[in-house]
Amino acid sequence: MLLYHSLFLFLSSLILDTISDLNKPDITDNTAHIIGISFNAIVPMFLIIAIGYTFKSIGWITPAEVKRFNKIVFHTFMPAMLFRSIYNSDLSKLMDPGYLIFVLVSVMITFVIAVLAVLPLEKDGAKRGAMIHAAYRSNYILLGTPIVAAPPSDGDTGLAAVVASITIPLYTILAVIMLEYFRSGKLRLNGMLKSLAKNPLIIASVAGIIVKIAGIQLPGVLESVVSKLNSAASPVALLLLGASFDWKQVASERRNIAISTVLRLVIFPAVMLTAGAIIGYRGVEFVTLIPLFASPTAVNTFNMDQEMGADLNIASGAIAISTALSFVTLFIWVSLFKHLGMF
Repeated sequence: MLLYHSLFLFLSSLILDTISDLNKPDITDNTAHIIGISFNAIVPMFLIIAIGYTFKSIGWITPAEVKRFNKIVFHTFMPAMLFRSIYNSDLSKLMDPGYLIFVLVSVMITFVIAVLAVLPLEKDGAKRGAMIHAAYRSNYILLGTPIVAAPPSDGDTGLAAVVASITIPLYTILAVIMLEYFRSGKLRLNGMLKSLAKNPLIIASVAGIIVKIAGIQLPGVLESVVSKLNSAASPVALLLLGASFDWKQVASERRNIAISTVLRLVIFPAVMLTAGAIIGYRGVEFVTLIPLFASPTAVNTFNMDQEMGADLNIASGAIAISTALSFVTLFIWVSLFKHLGMF
């Protein structure tokens, strides 16, 4: 009891010091940038979701059409987004191999924590898969570069692009294995390998890595096509998310959504950002970790969950709620670690 009381007093003091320091000019400027970035990234997402929900409400998009369009997103737009992320990354920005190892190991640790947290609390396979996926997969592709581009990183987004190019394929591999297991109820090596080999996101990742390592320059026309498909991926995915949103069904899964959201926005950033600080990462290296571990659930979890039989009410609810709450939690984490001198 004494330990908990001391910890509470320490955290309370730290938070109060952080809030009082927000009046200082340098911190005010930096946090204002983060608030602006969060607002500019999150509000348009909600507006597109609202448009999709409106289309469903007035009958412009039916559930069958959502499922059909989702196949197009999953097999075309999302692979293009993933390929382009790898293709455009500058591997020379990753000067420290230890940093790469930390990022990869940390992502796998969040996955393991999510599995261990969810399994005792939920018995249904489809719901387990959606909860775990929503908890460990961050929206790094949308929020990573904008947050790192803000002061004090001075617009150095090269490292963020490299981190995205290595974490997104890892997210996908873990998701395919996990969702296939919960769908079939068996951990069969042949089945897993077939699922991985046929998954368009894995194919796009492998193609991007091969092209990048080989130094192949895409023809201008093909690069333009990939770029346009990449640009359409998130808006179309958000539109379909809104068109599939069911308030009553989402409310019925509020406990499971809350579990995933707390893991995503509170537990993972607390554990992994603290680990990064203890190891000694500072400046742009530390700032790059913030969206990786503190951003909301990735939009494309919904598309992948639909294709692989996970619970869509949990997926859509976790995306919407974690995105809304991240406006506050991102501000808190950025302010806290800025106060502690991490950047």
